[in-house]
Amino acid sequence: MGKYVLKRLLIMIPVIIGVVALVFTILYLSPGDAVDVITGSGVWTEADKAQMRHEMGLDLPYIQQLFNYFKQLIVNRSFGTALVNKTDIANDIAVRLPYSLTFAFIGIAVSMLVGVPLGIYAALHQDKAGDTVATILALIGVSTPGFFLALVLVILFAYKLTLFPAYGMGPSIKYWILPILSNCFGGVASMCRQTRSGMLEVIRSDYVVMAKAKGVPYKSVIWKHALPNAMIPLITSAGMSFGAMIGSGLIIEKVFSIPGLGMYLVNSVSQRDTNAVQGGVIVTAVFFSLIMLLCDILIAFVDPRIRSQYQTVKKKRS
Repeated sequence: MGKYVLKRLLIMIPVIIGVVALVFTILYLSPGDAVDVITGSGVWTEADKAQMRHEMGLDLPYIQQLFNYFKQLIVNRSFGTALVNKTDIANDIAVRLPYSLTFAFIGIAVSMLVGVPLGIYAALHQDKAGDTVATILALIGVSTPGFFLALVLVILFAYKLTLFPAYGMGPSIKYWILPILSNCFGGVASMCRQTRSGMLEVIRSDYVVMAKAKGVPYKSVIWKHALPNAMIPLITSAGMSFGAMIGSGLIIEKVFSIPGLGMYLVNSVSQRDTNAVQGGVIVTAVFFSLIMLLCDILIAFVDPRIRSQYQTVKKKRS
């Protein structure tokens, strides 16, 4: 098992390198740069702008800029300094990251607590009214972008009904309700659909039919036999949903003015601050890769077929 974890950790390295190179290329090809944002519409001459680009290294060829950035990451072990605000990127991310992680973890927890029971209910009442309602809600949830739902909730519950704050993070739980609903609605729908499909497949299996024929209580058949096997693909779905929440949460943070990593990234993109964007993307990619690794490890513990493979390898070696 240790070698499996080590192998997955090593695979993360080329994945993160690829993400960094891809984002760097996109930003390099995008029109404008940090100098245009800093100078704005002031009295800066083209010679002044060219001098500033030279000092920042923005006038170097693409390959050299990319090489210098990887050198900074590997040799200096630093994200560098923000081009616009001149602040340390690592410190900026460290301050904002707890908000984003709390936001994402609460979202995935709510998604599982609501979506899994809803999916089980829909599977056990297939083709009935409850199943139809759950399926329609799930389709709406997976089809609605999180940022669009956030704007609708702000207009309806913050401005029209004035029940919740429209932005900011305060000590009251009211500040968290609309952002969490916006971020986890798609996750609830995904969990519901995955649980329903997994349960429908499992409850038709031979061992479940045999357990019912032997007179095993219905609750035991569902909770002890069917659900554990239906949870195997659900773990992967939960990891993917967590990644999706990190992605959609970046925009939702901007909508609600949450001082997290998402708002930092959106502002950095608008400022064409390549260093700040790269730092935020690397941290996001690392956390997503670690979550998917954790999901694979949980599947290895839950699925007896995978456990037996490791036990067989151990016995052969011994």
